[in-house]
Amino acid sequence: MKEAKIWFMNARARRFLESTAIKARQILEYSGWFDGLAPGDIVAVKTHMGEAYNVGYLRPVIVRTLVEALKARGCKPFVTDTTTMPYHPWISRTLAVDHLETANRNGFNHASMDCPVIIADGWLGTDDVTVDLKGKGSYLKKQFVARAIADADALLSVAHFKGHPAGGYGGAIKNIGVGCASKRGKMNLHGALAGDKPIIDLSLCPGKDCEWVETCVDCCPEGAIQLTEQGLEIDQELCVYCFACANLCVNMAGVKGIQRFDHLPALGRRIADSALAVMATKEPGKAFFMNFAVDITPVCDCYGWTDTPIVNSLGVYASYDPVAVD
Repeated sequence: MKEAKIWFMNARARRFLESTAIKARQILEYSGWFDGLAPGDIVAVKTHMGEAYNVGYLRPVIVRTLVEALKARGCKPFVTDTTTMPYHPWISRTLAVDHLETANRNGFNHASMDCPVIIADGWLGTDDVTVDLKGKGSYLKKQFVARAIADADALLSVAHFKGHPAGGYGGAIKNIGVGCASKRGKMNLHGALAGDKPIIDLSLCPGKDCEWVETCVDCCPEGAIQLTEQGLEIDQELCVYCFACANLCVNMAGVKGIQRFDHLPALGRRIADSALAVMATKEPGKAFFMNFAVDITPVCDCYGWTDTPIVNSLGVYASYDPVAVD
């Protein structure tokens, strides 16, 4: 196998034209990726536009600078992300309308990007294409990729490299493996379609005496959690494994009566399988990956807060190979 080439520029800046945004554009132009694009190519610029009240996501000016470079080459870029599973009770990106409102508040809109901002899997997260992995996946036989990303001529991944509570870290592979999957694609890679469910021990549950009980019942998008005289009852048949209840029970309530099942090596392998499915929608050389190792925090930008960085900003890494750049 041919060695992957990686480009890097460090995060230090001492003079004009050393902005992180400018360095990223310089890498993109120097890499030769533009040579494989044609005027009129529609380019999906996949980034994470931040959860509500998160302050760790990449600054909009970084993405805008890359959009400008694409437009200068005659391409038609759009900045994009996908709807999410609930994840936790206060997530603000489960529907396209909510996701766009959050993106706008965080500085991502048509005016700031000078191109369309599109939620790639549609209004509810159901607009996708099915990709058959043809036996190449470790866990997944097929995956559901957001249609707007799958249909684009090219893909530019612009990822904030940081920690992740379930996957270990989030970079290029997660940016496309999770971020380019539709809502059922996310359920698939988290194991819901394979029958994985939260680990439930109702003996630990305080029931109606828990101060979080109303939020616990309300957070389930399928109405699978009910409060009865006997305590909480959970209909496992209705569960789609969004793990909103588990995150609430463990991280907010501290009870641990409902726990996530995806803190396993299987999750990382499923994410890689999903990334492989996304790559299958693009011709060779039509995808490029940029990791911004800046403000490297312990957890991802999907949370409504941002911890202090655990590693100083390193710089910008880029490659045609998402594994190599991670």
